[in-house]
Amino acid sequence: MYHQFVNRKRGVLVAGDMAPRFSIKANPIITSFSILCPIPSANRKAKPRKTFRNPIFVALEFSEEMQRDGITQADLARRHGLSRARVHQWLTLLELPKREIERLKVMGDNWNRRLVTERELRGLL
Repeated sequence: MYHQFVNRKRGVLVAGDMAPRFSIKANPIITSFSILCPIPSANRKAKPRKTFRNPIFVALEFSEEMQRDGITQADLARRHGLSRARVHQWLTLLELPKREIERLKVMGDNWNRRLVTERELRGLL
């Protein structure tokens, strides 16, 4: 058996015995009702897991793209929506010692958490 009652303080009409299934809010200025129905968590899509790129792989991809297409850093920056200084910062990582670059390549790409940042690598130059 369902009872309807109005919560006088909040102006909410609630249907149900103990736990309301939905609520109807009345707006005194506009003669309309809006029904609020909570969405069960089972129907919500899970957020995709965030992955972090290895800075050396990004720098290598930029360098390869510049050589393949014969473009300048400014053209590459326009193509990717970055500033020229930002592209230069990425490409400067390729000046790291070969041993360090190989160590970073072994770590792979698309990490679940950030293992090393580009800023840390720039400090090694």
